Amino acid sequence: MNKKLYAVPLLSSALYSVWGASITLALKLGTNVASLGLLVYFMASVLSLLFSIKRIFPPKKEWIFAGLIFASANFILFNMISGSYLSAAYIFLPSSILVFYLFTLEEIRQKKSEKLRISFAVTVICLGMVVSQVSGPFLINWFNLGLGLLASFLYGVSSFLSASSTIAKREMAETFWIVLLEITIFLPLSFITGLKISMNSAGFAATAALCVSAGHYLELLSYDRIKVQGGRFRLLNMINVLTNFDIVFVAIASVFLGSFTVFSLIGLALTFVGIVFFF
Repeated sequence: MNKKLYAVPLLSSALYSVWGASITLALKLGTNVASLGLLVYFMASVLSLLFSIKRIFPPKKEWIFAGLIFASANFILFNMISGSYLSAAYIFLPSSILVFYLFTLEEIRQKKSEKLRISFAVTVICLGMVVSQVSGPFLINWFNLGLGLLASFLYGVSSFLSASSTIAKREMAETFWIVLLEITIFLPLSFITGLKISMNSAGFAATAALCVSAGHYLELLSYDRIKVQGGRFRLLNMINVLTNFDIVFVAIASVFLGSFTVFSLIGLALTFVGIVFFF
């Protein structure tokens, strides 16, 4: 892949990290999970609509499924952040590269040396997820680990659906439909759990909305650019790995926000090593 193409997915990853930090701050300031999701994705859909209003057309079925699955994964992630720590919860998002990779495995011919490298990366990432949930000597939060693995699976599935169904010059329209469909999950949940929005968190919610819509658009733009090149499935994985480099920024943000544990930072470090070997 041309090195010039690295910049766009890396910028996307930086925006995703700001999204994660903004979500954490909004939750800390009193907005509950479902209300925050509704607010963020309503604003994100409005922003996406403003930039794609002349190019809106009926969504592909993959976008519909991607939006609904993303919303389910985000609901789990937001709950984990609310009840735990940013560093311990967010690790399951970049770990979704394993699921993404499984969808393209049959399309990629691997040499023996590459199989060993990937096997090492998978092992280290899995170890990182387990370590991140250590809550004391020989104690692991199995409930959070199970929830996190579910979220990771959902993120991987939705990311692949979104990436593999991009249409040239329709990236913002796809972003619009995906974030709009997330509302259909968060709206009923906000009525069930009670609508609770803190005005102090509105600015962070707006920042999260801007970052998630712009980040997703740039991610899709990266996928679209590599469609004309050979080895498409290998490059799809490469883009997916690069957009998940937000793990570095999130680790730093979690320290500044005081939303971390030593074990979760070790888990993030292990996962980052695995991601690098994947790359």
